[in-house]
Amino acid sequence: MNIFNEDKTLPQEPMNPNIRAEPLRDISVDTKYTPRRMLITHIEGYKWVVDYYSQFLGQDTELSPQQINRHEVYQQYLNIREFEMRVQSPLQQSQDSSSKEFTYTGSAAVYPGVTVNTGDMFIADIGDGRQGIFVVNNVEQKSILRDTSYVIEYSLKDFVTPLLLEDLKRKVSKTVTFVKDFYLYGKNPLLVDSELRNYDTVKLQLSELSQLFFGLFYNVNHATFLLPIPDETIYDPYVTSVMKRLVAVEIDPRYRQVKVLNVDRADKYHHFTVWDALLERKLSILDHCFTKATPIPTGVFPSIPLLGSIRFSGIRRCIQGTRDGVERLTNASSPKFNRQIDLGTVYTGDAAKRVYPEDIEPTLDPENLTTNIVTAYTQSDFDEYVFSSHFYLGDEPNMSEIERMAYAFLKSDTINLPNLIKMTESVKLMNLLDQFYYIPLLLILLNDVVKEIN
Repeated sequence: MNIFNEDKTLPQEPMNPNIRAEPLRDISVDTKYTPRRMLITHIEGYKWVVDYYSQFLGQDTELSPQQINRHEVYQQYLNIREFEMRVQSPLQQSQDSSSKEFTYTGSAAVYPGVTVNTGDMFIADIGDGRQGIFVVNNVEQKSILRDTSYVIEYSLKDFVTPLLLEDLKRKVSKTVTFVKDFYLYGKNPLLVDSELRNYDTVKLQLSELSQLFFGLFYNVNHATFLLPIPDETIYDPYVTSVMKRLVAVEIDPRYRQVKVLNVDRADKYHHFTVWDALLERKLSILDHCFTKATPIPTGVFPSIPLLGSIRFSGIRRCIQGTRDGVERLTNASSPKFNRQIDLGTVYTGDAAKRVYPEDIEPTLDPENLTTNIVTAYTQSDFDEYVFSSHFYLGDEPNMSEIERMAYAFLKSDTINLPNLIKMTESVKLMNLLDQFYYIPLLLILLNDVVKEIN
């Protein structure tokens, strides 16, 4: 007979601790969380980029600055490279009257989303060609909101020495890079190395494609983008508006001088375009887009000079969507609709052979126009606008590779970054008319990929 009462109940599974208590949700209060990342625009101060070392803290870990003799098991850091702070008060020096030792102190504001604690360390240039190791002495939270900035007070511990630097690096458990641009997307601004490489790759492609488009299609005489049609001046208002929206002046300041011409007419209905569907990333909009477009003479636009109409721009024709809808499409059997883009093909179009000066309008061989994404504008019968009928009908097996990628984007499928980068490299070698319509598409896809990096 057992002298102890045996517990027959099964052991319970361990429960994860609740680090942040869930807020009380009452029916009379709207508890929707609204990110306040844009408060970074209200943080003043001189930009100071430092190499920050944030402490990894456990339940029983005390806040303390760097200690040389302390084992790395008991003192670990998150290294934040290129960390940007906003200096509130510059370094102030003071001297102890008895010891004659100098003390350097200052304060700076820290962006939200980064945890700072007393005892954190950072390395920064002190302005005389030397680097100093600073210790955070005090942290002040500026609001009770979840997304809030902090003001830290710090002092110079010592100038950087091999011994101090080696000790800090030995205690680093994780390294990330601070990228301020991710605040614009409401994302974590701290990127690991793999995410940083993807971001740098996408950022380079955005810059190269934007500059390529401007160099090929900007017309100095009209201060806007024109289609690369020989002996013609044809304006596509939809593409110009998209490019002005996509390319920030920080990427290419020349886009500031691009004009979006007035193409409104009193008898003109509002038409959705494939660009509206792509910018909103809504497949449902595609059902209401016009699928055919035609260049019309600019003389049909209003004749009131005060309105700045395209009629007085000197441009001969303007692309306008017709009222033909998706419901009028049939599965076309024309070979031009079956043109596939092989990502492994090396294209030898005009754009691969020469670079056009900005003051010269690029031209294209008229005999090759019928093989491009938009047919020659001297014909009376026009193919679908930008994409083939297979795209507008959702006929994925017969779509080209770039159409399939755009359609997957509209369906909110994940875009494969390596394939997208390969596509951007291929487009740079295509003929001019394809570049005119494919570069804006790829810019839309690249901008979306940035948001999904972390």
